[in-house]
Amino acid sequence: FLTAPVLAMAGDPTPTLQAKVFQVKKEATFRAVAENKKGSSMQIVIRNADGKVLHNEIIRHEVYNRDFNLSELEDGTYWIQITNGKESYRYSLV
Repeated sequence: FLTAPVLAMAGDPTPTLQAKVFQVKKEATFRAVAENKKGSSMQIVIRNADGKVLHNEIIRHEVYNRDFNLSELEDGTYWIQITNGKESYRYSLV
């Protein structure tokens, strides 16, 4: 189950980051897709309900596309956040 994203922006209202997370064919596999128009780095973080970081990476490309298989994790709520420092998308994975 995937909830709608929460978008936070700072400063200039012109968006530079577009991100989407969606479930793929496998039940516990999610795809994160992002495009960072400014070309600055992006950070992708996955946390559990307690806030513990399970995955953290910095991407220095304009386009990001990766699948995450969460099948080995315990049932619960997880968060995936994609940010470029100016804008941030946060999805809840239940």
